Amino acid sequence: MRRFQDDRSQDPRYGWSLSHKSKEGLVLVLSRKPMECLHLDGNVVITLLVIRGNRVRLGVEAPAGIVIERRELTDVAIANQKAALE
Repeated sequence: MRRFQDDRSQDPRYGWSLSHKSKEGLVLVLSRKPMECLHLDGNVVITLLVIRGNRVRLGVEAPAGIVIERRELTDVAIANQKAALE
C-alpha cells in the first residue's frame, strides 16, 4: 500500500486524514458528500451517489479491463480456495 505523506494530513479543510491504521499500514480516510468524486490513477472515478441511513451507494467508472469486486466476496473466494487445497 502506498504511504501518504503530506503536511495537510490532519487538516479537516482538505476532507481527509491519515489517522486510521490497518494491517497493511496507513489508510487514507476521506469525507465525501453526495455527488462528490474520487479519481484513482487517472482512469477510475468513484462517485458517492446516495447516503441512506448507514448505507452508501457508490458509482464506479473504470476501463473494461479493471476488475471491481466487493471485499467480502473476494474473502470468501480466498477461503474457498484454501479449503480446496487442504
